[in-house]
Amino acid sequence: MKNLILISALLSVFSMSAVASDLPPCPSDQTKRYHNCYGAYTSDSGEKYIGEWKYNQRTGEGTYTFADGRIQSGVFENNKYLGTKEFVEAERRKEEAKRDAERRRYEAEKNQREMIYDNCIIDLMPSGANNELSRSIKDKCYRISENPSTWQKWKYSD
Repeated sequence: MKNLILISALLSVFSMSAVASDLPPCPSDQTKRYHNCYGAYTSDSGEKYIGEWKYNQRTGEGTYTFADGRIQSGVFENNKYLGTKEFVEAERRKEEAKRDAERRRYEAEKNQREMIYDNCIIDLMPSGANNELSRSIKDKCYRISENPSTWQKWKYSD
């Protein structure tokens, strides 16, 4: 019975450390360069990494077992442990949402500047204005649209 428990425990640890990967296997010779591959490396001190490699560094999903038996399983980048796959994906989603919000804010500000510029032109440009007057009004409206006062925002926004 003890042997059965030991075998099942070893199998569960092994299955946790096995990460499915589409990468080719790394070279069996540990002195060779590990690049864009999936494999295991054991250091002289007894520490072991099983997982994805890129440019001879632990990069991707993998499991690192310290000499004292502690285990880090998750995502690695440039030999640094980033966290579990779920944690890293959540952080990436947060960063993506932050970038999307910034992009939307920039687009809204750009649209507001364009609207202020267009409405300023409509308000200030007389019909039949000569080129010099037209250029002068366009320059003025451009300056207003780039840094409008509260009154100008109110006046030239729809």
